[in-house]
Amino acid sequence: MPFRMPSVLLAVCLLVLAATSHAQESGNPTVLALGLKSPDAAARGQAASRLAALGPKAAPALPQLVDVLLDPDANVRREILRAFRAIGPRAAEAAPSVAILLRHEDADTRLQTLETLRAIGNSGAGVVGPLVYALDDEIPAVRAASASLIGAFGDPADGAIPRLVRVSQKDPSDSVRTVARAALARFGPAKGLAPRMVAKLRSTDAGVRAATAASLSEMGDDARPIVPQLRHAMRDPEAGVRLAAAHAIVHIAPDSASVKKALAAMVSDPKEDRIERAKLASDATLAHADLTQAVPALVTQTKSPDLLTRKGAAVMLGILRPLTEPAIQALIAALDDTDADVRALSAESLGGMGAAAKAALPALDRLRTTDRDRSVRVFSAAAFDRIDSQ
Repeated sequence: MPFRMPSVLLAVCLLVLAATSHAQESGNPTVLALGLKSPDAAARGQAASRLAALGPKAAPALPQLVDVLLDPDANVRREILRAFRAIGPRAAEAAPSVAILLRHEDADTRLQTLETLRAIGNSGAGVVGPLVYALDDEIPAVRAASASLIGAFGDPADGAIPRLVRVSQKDPSDSVRTVARAALARFGPAKGLAPRMVAKLRSTDAGVRAATAASLSEMGDDARPIVPQLRHAMRDPEAGVRLAAAHAIVHIAPDSASVKKALAAMVSDPKEDRIERAKLASDATLAHADLTQAVPALVTQTKSPDLLTRKGAAVMLGILRPLTEPAIQALIAALDDTDADVRALSAESLGGMGAAAKAALPALDRLRTTDRDRSVRVFSAAAFDRIDSQ
């Protein structure tokens, strides 16, 4: 006997199918957004394309569109960005998420992102910061489009002016320099820019403070009037702001006694990320900023019960290379640390000190042949050779 669906159940199913079909045909953005999660790239692209066709009415689907911004398929990403452009200013809150794509490996995606940000029109810190980064993109078209968009945003993006000035003068591409100069003209006279930036260092938005500090590094001596404010920013509660201010101040006034004192305090502060401290110490060394004031604290830290603190101290001493007896003896003692990484890092740091670290040769000679850890033996042998050859 053939199966027959009860008439009531059949009616319910038909109503559900009809409702779904009607929602799709009428362009219900919530329903269309379901297709963005399809395992099929073509289906995802079609869903994004249909959302784009809705224009601003697709705004309810913004959360779903944000979730799929990093779609692995280039064509799908293109359609997703087109949907954002179609939504326009109603997508303002999503602009910082879109701006993340300015770091995408695909150049076309980066260019599409710039076009999308222009259509959205949000010039907040979450957008301006990535635009400043994009001014250093390897693709001239991306750099030019970034400069143009900064100019279009005008005063809300004035934190990017210092970097824009550098691009207008030194970019290898004539066309990029021309676009950068046109963008700068939208801001009016650049004279007295540094004082104008002080207010941005006091912004309640950490992103604005960090982007401003980073941009100020482009100004060199012209930013000296606000060195006190940058030193204050080095005590900001947000690590990103502190580090941006520190890197900026290295380029602005590396010869200032107060600057060297502040930098020494930061590179020897174990509460700061040790990798970021290493970058800052390297930056300061290249700028010939003398940070020997940090050495006593770092020497003490080589004996800390905290492993990460000991590692950080060994690295910092290797970067700063203080040719002092306390520093060298501290690193020699660290060659007997219970942790292999500390021993290897200490050996490497001693090797960088050259002939001044000859007192370390007996310990390095022992480690290069007997240490149980291969990396320690390798680093010790390299350090021994560097020191012994000088």
